[in-house]
Amino acid sequence: MISISSKESRLLIFTSVSHAISDGWYFLYPSLLFLMAPQYDNDFVFLGLLANIFLVATGISGTFAGLLSDIFRMRVLFAAFSILCCLGCLLVFYSSDKISISLGLFLLGAGNGIYHPVGLASITRHIRNSANGLGIHGLNGSIGGSIVPVLAISIGFAYGWKTPFALAAIVSILVLLILPLIPEDFDRPILNKSALISKLLVSKLVDKHMLVLYCIVLFREFARIGFLFFLATALLSYSVLGKDHILGVSYAGFFVSFVVASGGVGAFIGGKVARFISYERMLFLICLAAVPLLLGFGFAGGVSILILAPLISFLFNAGDPLVGGLLGKYLPTAMHGQGFAILHAGTHVIGSLVGLLGGVIAYYYGVSWVFTVMGMFLLFAVVVNRVLLWSDDRTKMVST
Repeated sequence: MISISSKESRLLIFTSVSHAISDGWYFLYPSLLFLMAPQYDNDFVFLGLLANIFLVATGISGTFAGLLSDIFRMRVLFAAFSILCCLGCLLVFYSSDKISISLGLFLLGAGNGIYHPVGLASITRHIRNSANGLGIHGLNGSIGGSIVPVLAISIGFAYGWKTPFALAAIVSILVLLILPLIPEDFDRPILNKSALISKLLVSKLVDKHMLVLYCIVLFREFARIGFLFFLATALLSYSVLGKDHILGVSYAGFFVSFVVASGGVGAFIGGKVARFISYERMLFLICLAAVPLLLGFGFAGGVSILILAPLISFLFNAGDPLVGGLLGKYLPTAMHGQGFAILHAGTHVIGSLVGLLGGVIAYYYGVSWVFTVMGMFLLFAVVVNRVLLWSDDRTKMVST
């Protein structure tokens, strides 16, 4: 068993706190969506566009951060993460029109997108038992993602939807304060610029397996982002619940947190079960099981919603370790970083469209239909996944 050194412990403390903050900010805006709606005349098209702006900024900044993490000091990039998130939250808090809130969410997304590629790379490079380090890292991210919806909804309901953004600005500065935790000898670039350019050129060479995997992930993430972004709104929407609210505002916040936590359990179990079945087949079965649940979620009533939501989250997250396993299977070790960077960019840029599409659907047809459409996108992932299964089965037949 590999013991953790003091330097590794310091890095894990820093990344764990930062990851909790980053994952929390992913849920900040969607948790407050239903409180913001009346101020914007229930214009879900505009509110969906705001989600689109946040996610596009996240995807673009994450891609560049992943590339720059090889040639810049980590502290510089983590400082940018902290400062941009702080500025974005402050701008949202002081916003007085649609332009200022759009710019604020763009800055928040741009800052938040920096963390994951840099944080994950720091762990795989410097923690000897990287699997254990990533486990601790992921656990703390789930904690942040679970706590923020509860606090945001409760505080927003009591003091106005802008107040959680002001508090988020203060919390974002915490990352700057704990930067000294990163050991000095860990904070060194590993590539020069010419090496990075050659690495980029090599990373463009992906085979058909990777192209299929990217398609699966994009359809799957499109569905998952739509489910999470409109969940809080659905819980308090007459069109979804069918009649009077079955959950109070605070209870809705707690329930969203429970749904996020259920996803964390799903990821843990998915990684364990993957040892006994092929990644391709298990990902196919998980997505297939989630399709009918998501298709019918918007039209379920009462207690059914309370059962379906955590189950859907469980199934979505159970597929996460399988996606990482498939990427590791199809790409050489030297290309894993670039593979994840491409995956990160595609997921956020393409997935960002769900905010706009979901907003249009909610505005014209009701929130219920958002989940049905997301179920259709997940069905597309199942169909594409079948191509991977066919290819895997064919390879086994040829080898036999």
